[in-house]
Amino acid sequence: MTKNMAKNLVKSLVVGFGFLNGLWLAIGINPQDELIHFLQPLLSNIHPLILWLFIILPSILMIGTIYTIFTIYKRGGILGSFAVLTAFIADAM
Repeated sequence: MTKNMAKNLVKSLVVGFGFLNGLWLAIGINPQDELIHFLQPLLSNIHPLILWLFIILPSILMIGTIYTIFTIYKRGGILGSFAVLTAFIADAM
């Protein structure tokens, strides 16, 4: 990966993962919970056996979050991780 592509990736991760998550926290909304609570009654009416999906979905989303944090560190190093953390804290306040 070229240096320019890595810079663009870190910038997009700072905005997407740091700033927007901090914004949702400041507003008081957890988009993951809202999405799960919205989809659960709709999909359970289609087929009752689909409820197992909502048991494992938070775990899958947590694995995705851990992977994103690892990618931020891998691509941006300490400075990239600090930038994402700073964007999250600044927007959450």
